[in-house]
Amino acid sequence: MQQTTVTGSDFGASGGGQLSLTAPDGLFVITGDFNGAPADIKASSNGIAVGDTGLQMDQNETLLLTFRPEQTDVSFILTQWQGNGTADVVFKVFNGATEIHDFNINIPKPLGDARIVVEKTSNLALINTSTFDSATSTDTLFVGSEYNQIGVSYDHAVTGNTTFTVNNITYSEGTRIPSTDLLFDVTAVDRDNDASTTSLQVDLLGSTNVASGLALSATPPPVTTNISGTNDAAIVSGATTGAVIEAGGVANATPVTPIVSGTLTDLVASMNELAVPRAAESSGSVTGAGRLVVAQVDEQ
Repeated sequence: MQQTTVTGSDFGASGGGQLSLTAPDGLFVITGDFNGAPADIKASSNGIAVGDTGLQMDQNETLLLTFRPEQTDVSFILTQWQGNGTADVVFKVFNGATEIHDFNINIPKPLGDARIVVEKTSNLALINTSTFDSATSTDTLFVGSEYNQIGVSYDHAVTGNTTFTVNNITYSEGTRIPSTDLLFDVTAVDRDNDASTTSLQVDLLGSTNVASGLALSATPPPVTTNISGTNDAAIVSGATTGAVIEAGGVANATPVTPIVSGTLTDLVASMNELAVPRAAESSGSVTGAGRLVVAQVDEQ
């Protein structure tokens, strides 16, 4: 899983406020709420908060942090604390329209930042509970399933009139496969040893999940390779040896068999090597050393 962190400065100056802010990767959107009604939000290097003026979370204001894909581990800080006292902050965790759990945490104004972690766990004893680490000023909120939205609501001031902003939001962008081109060289050779080579490109698109990442970007077109064979001249070579034995006996009446041997080499792929020297059949008179039979197979 690839983690990324977004700060208020990533959204640019929002001027008098906007109804929503979208992270550069398009996977994280922030909206606002005031007493149940949509509200503008602002962002700067000092953080993110509800409102058109000023930059602080006040009582009854909610920031909605919505993620794609679903998350198992999100963290952010409550920073730029002003005033004094303790804030009652409610963290609502959702998966779609289903509310997973509400966490109501009293957070005294810290010396620096208060860090919040929302973590999925399989430990039944921890689900829907929270822990606080005083060394790092971190509240960890445990849930039993993945989620895609966190509501951060300043419910009320327990004591004093402290305010804060939300910043440094870290979340997962999911499993991403870098865009990759796979290039295959395809070579075809005919029986005449003529060859032609072409390239076949397959696009493997980057994606937020493995399943869609492994799909081809489009159905690849068929690859056509033109091969121009050359009907070149055959090259035939070889050597033969032979001997002729005269007929014997009275008046050459005793027939003999001529002796023929040899090899024939065929250098054309379209010819089967069926060249076979064969001696002539025996007869009362010798008419020759024999005949050579070559069977040819047409080129495909």
